[in-house]
Amino acid sequence: MDTKEFTFWKEGSDKKILNAALFSDTADRLAKRFAASGRNQNKLTQLRRFYDEVQRQQSLLQSTAGSTTADSDFENSLAYLHMLIAKAAYAQGRKLVTKDFVDFLRHGIQQVKSREDFRVFSDFFEAVMAFYKVHRPSD
Repeated sequence: MDTKEFTFWKEGSDKKILNAALFSDTADRLAKRFAASGRNQNKLTQLRRFYDEVQRQQSLLQSTAGSTTADSDFENSLAYLHMLIAKAAYAQGRKLVTKDFVDFLRHGIQQVKSREDFRVFSDFFEAVMAFYKVHRPSD
């Protein structure tokens, strides 16, 4: 996967304008690629494990927004989010997910620098999962 294949924010937007095609064309293209892998890789249950953890961390962050520990809560959530890259690499080693999926997680997580980035990554992952179910409905 090309590391410039998707970016959350429009270039030169100073992180104010979302990439317009992120939740549609980009999510659809990635989901199609994940769904096209072999029958034993990138199964819905495997992808869902990673998606659920991203959603869990996002929920934890939302519940602490505005608190006195908000900054440290974000840093801790970010550390756990980065741990997903290692877990995905392990799953790839066991041939449960493809390198494309690991690269997707790595590239997306590396773009997370703020709570807003985290929210966008979480929403983007949701869009990818929705399209995945269309392209691989039997999983």
